[in-house]
Amino acid sequence: VDVARLSQGLVAAYTAGGPARRGIRITTDLPAAGQAMVHADADRLSQVLNNLIDNALSFSPEGGEVSLAVSRQGADVAIDVADRGPGVPPETRDAIFDRFYSERTEGQDYGQHSGLGLSIAKAIVDALDGRILVTDRPDGQSGSRFRVLLPAL
Repeated sequence: VDVARLSQGLVAAYTAGGPARRGIRITTDLPAAGQAMVHADADRLSQVLNNLIDNALSFSPEGGEVSLAVSRQGADVAIDVADRGPGVPPETRDAIFDRFYSERTEGQDYGQHSGLGLSIAKAIVDALDGRILVTDRPDGQSGSRFRVLLPAL
């Protein structure tokens, strides 16, 4: 699967007719075709990306931005989905991948989801011999970055 091409198609579907939901823009940073190839089922990998994008949209403030970047990182293809929401506290970063776990900021209308998406994404990534993790945004702004690392072809 060409991860960049798959990502481009998914973002096009989210943004057909304008910004995603609540005026949130989705930006991309994708390599040229053929530069981010992985051995995966395209439908399962789409499910991972959809879950991460849906999660980022859910936690983003109105008019915010979600970014999707794909890059080659040595022997891996890295997929980064970042938002500008409240972020994930360090003490809950492992737990958010558990089934039915949901981290919601009190008093905020963020994160309207069931708590299954990240668990499903992790199960698929694990089955592909990859890794998934969450960190702060590397640019120092508020929000989270979810990173998926998959073995490159």
